[in-house]
Amino acid sequence: MAKERYLFDVTTTDRIEHTKAYEDFIRSIRLNLPRVKKIEVTCYRAGNAVTELVMYHSEGSQLCLTIWEGKLSLPPLLPDNVRLSLLEISLQDVTDILILVTSLARLYRLAPYLPGDPHSSAVLTFMQEE
Repeated sequence: MAKERYLFDVTTTDRIEHTKAYEDFIRSIRLNLPRVKKIEVTCYRAGNAVTELVMYHSEGSQLCLTIWEGKLSLPPLLPDNVRLSLLEISLQDVTDILILVTSLARLYRLAPYLPGDPHSSAVLTFMQEE
């Protein structure tokens, strides 16, 4: 991962190619969060762009995945992160962030919904269809 600058490569034909860092990260997510029912996406600034994914993974339990915009840093999700309900990563740009968010939603087969409050920093919710 140290040599990779981006999490995803997007080809000139608009095809997404996953890096080894992505594959390793997704493997750790699948292992430690086998089921996610809902993902809420919020965005704000704290010195630079921050995207947070609140992932509801079991009854009353959630994990906050904080994505900082910056140099690629992608530690695996570990059982301690799940216990503490927090993991912080850093991705290079909005392309990596958006592709990761939608990849996670697809992984858990969640459908996108717009939040009801147009003035909220919550920009998108992914949920299981009823």
